[in-house]
Amino acid sequence: VLPPGRKFLVTSSIIVTGPKTLDGNGSAIVTDEQINVVTIHGSDVKIRGLTAESRTNVRAQGIMLADDAANIELRDNRVIGKFRVGILFGGPGEHDITLVGNTIAPGPDGRIGYGVLVNPARLARNSSNPPRNIVFRKNTISEAWGDAIEINSPPPAIVSGLIIDSNTLSAPYHPSGTAGFCIGIAGAINIRITGNKLSNCKWQGIHLEHSASNVLVADNVIDKTIGPAPLGLNAAGVGITGRRHSSGILLLNTNHVKIYNNQIRNTYNAEIDLVWNPIGANTYITIAGNTIVNPGDYGVPVDR
Repeated sequence: VLPPGRKFLVTSSIIVTGPKTLDGNGSAIVTDEQINVVTIHGSDVKIRGLTAESRTNVRAQGIMLADDAANIELRDNRVIGKFRVGILFGGPGEHDITLVGNTIAPGPDGRIGYGVLVNPARLARNSSNPPRNIVFRKNTISEAWGDAIEINSPPPAIVSGLIIDSNTLSAPYHPSGTAGFCIGIAGAINIRITGNKLSNCKWQGIHLEHSASNVLVADNVIDKTIGPAPLGLNAAGVGITGRRHSSGILLLNTNHVKIYNNQIRNTYNAEIDLVWNPIGANTYITIAGNTIVNPGDYGVPVDR
């Protein structure tokens, strides 16, 4: 347990090994270096009530999970300031990771790149045992430059068992079409995206691609995609469609997706956007019971 309400300036990462519970008690670990403020090794680690703050170095990362981390709970923490990534994981063997009630935000004069990045695609060796059973619930991620939540797991490094529920997210800034999604998922399977509030998303509220499969998207509120997306390129920066894709929900090469009872409003281009691409079509898509308010240019376009 840290002393309450204190600030600790560090020049190297704080290493937390399991089994352990770290109670931040409202204190902050602060850095000006290009480091992971906190790195978690091993299993059965809980961190709660801690603030990770980067004051000057935009290449820093807030909390990182090392390979094989398991049974990890991050609850009611804050990642504030200048960070490349707020919370980063995706190593081989990671499983049962829960993020609840955390806040990731730039703060005064700060900048957050990706809010949470799960990135097994970064190393080919991860394909043999990619992360599984990940829960994001009631987190707030504000003003991300990249994606608020990004799961980058195209085949063969496929994340499985993903719940994104009741989060509040915004991602208003990214200058190109390859990021700037409130939720971006490439390649994961068995996904539930429910009850989230997404606003001021630069290109899309929810972006699914690279054979993302067995997905439920339900009861979300998506309010405003900023746009305008580049003409002729889909949001993954590949393929030519002849129109723009600043959309509430975008599907690109996905399978078995159910889109139910969402409220989608103030989109720049499309509300629910099914995009054709040479790498594969969207198949077995069900869309029902959604409410569209102040629609953009296209409604619900379906490419060939």
